[in-house]
Amino acid sequence: MENGDTASTTASKVPQPLITAFRDEDITREFTSGTDTWTAGDLTFRIYSPVRPVPDPTNGDREELMDALVPAVLVEMTIDNTQGQQPRKAYFGYQGNDPYSAMRLIGGPEGGSITGVGQGRLTAIMSADDGLWPARGFTLEKLLQEKHRENLAFGLGSTAALLMEVPAGEKRTYQFAVCFYRGGIVTTGMDTTYWYTRYFSDIQAAGEYALQRFSELTASCGEVEQRLGSAALTEDQSFMLAHSIHSYYASTQLLDADGEPLWVVNEGEYRMMNTLDLTADQLYFELALNPWTVRNELEWFVKRYSYTDQVRFPGKKSYIRGNYLYP
Repeated sequence: MENGDTASTTASKVPQPLITAFRDEDITREFTSGTDTWTAGDLTFRIYSPVRPVPDPTNGDREELMDALVPAVLVEMTIDNTQGQQPRKAYFGYQGNDPYSAMRLIGGPEGGSITGVGQGRLTAIMSADDGLWPARGFTLEKLLQEKHRENLAFGLGSTAALLMEVPAGEKRTYQFAVCFYRGGIVTTGMDTTYWYTRYFSDIQAAGEYALQRFSELTASCGEVEQRLGSAALTEDQSFMLAHSIHSYYASTQLLDADGEPLWVVNEGEYRMMNTLDLTADQLYFELALNPWTVRNELEWFVKRYSYTDQVRFPGKKSYIRGNYLYP
């Protein structure tokens, strides 16, 4: 059994973790239909979620379609080191989970207008800001402890992050585009591609466009509450509305079916597509923002989901033909 002095000495030798999470009570969140802002200590992290009409792809303005369909989510991270006495380090990254695509570095302070990290051609975090350094390795702790920047371009490891440093007495905000991209045929049953691949050749093209349009795209996110009239709702109603809108966009796809647009709304975890009951639920929202999607869904009900059958009533010899909708 250890005495008090020995126990104290042993505890002092236990290595402390390099990274610790903020306590829940130290975190505040402001959640709206167009933004999701998290604040803790000297850090503010804001995610912008676009709530904007999607023009009819068959005759809509090209730039408006690109703004609505660019496969990227915009993020701002602010580090307030105005009260600090030494430089404040920060990072933004992730650990890849696709066994067939390696993590990679994109550009860097000494080359290219875009700095980023990504996994293959599927996902990436990119920024056009100065003072960022892409890093890759086995663990985030290894990246943060590395003293020689040349070693941050390590060719192995499934963890990648953008590193930044804010001098003492300064406050800086960094802008990021969190991008995702799927080229080629992305469905089974019928061959379709994502409509956005008409405008963006790859994930880097999508990220560059999103960063170029950062101010315009984020400004529209800040105007959502006014456009929706959320001020007249209670706090609970506003929260439910915001969650519903976020969920709707997370579940929708605009596909290219042999040159014809196909608007798909997935039914949550069931992954059923364009079920008739959900089409009725989202009808009001779609009619207000992009009514062409309602027409598109109904037309595909007839073309894809309907069928003709015949029935015979008991005691009758003749059959009656009828048309039915599957959903």
